[in-house]
Amino acid sequence: MKKGTDISGIEQYFLQQPSDIAEKLQQIRQIIKEVAPEATESFSYQMPSFDFYGKLAYYAAFKEHYSVFVSPDVLQVFKEKLKNYSLSKSAIRIPSGQPVPDELLREIIAFTAQWNLEKKRTKDELKKKRS
Repeated sequence: MKKGTDISGIEQYFLQQPSDIAEKLQQIRQIIKEVAPEATESFSYQMPSFDFYGKLAYYAAFKEHYSVFVSPDVLQVFKEKLKNYSLSKSAIRIPSGQPVPDELLREIIAFTAQWNLEKKRTKDELKKKRS
């Protein structure tokens, strides 16, 4: 975690969840930390989240499911692999009784981190050309 990041909101959020859901949220958190160790953890829109050259992912618990939120563009890339999940514009909804889709989530987070990095590089190159 980056210096100066206040995680008290995240820890409080986990404490408010039923233990089985808190465990799944912790697993999601750990997966993101492992896949994108340079990502900065934050608490935004009342949800835990990670940034890596832009928003990497949010995750949250709901009454009947827990969700991971990523860019709608990323969801489109993984649409076929996500066909067994309920999706919104940016959310992957996983029923509360189902385990965290570990390998799929790792693939999505790795892709999103690379996507964000490439967008930053492209933006930086455009700035150089304009200078």
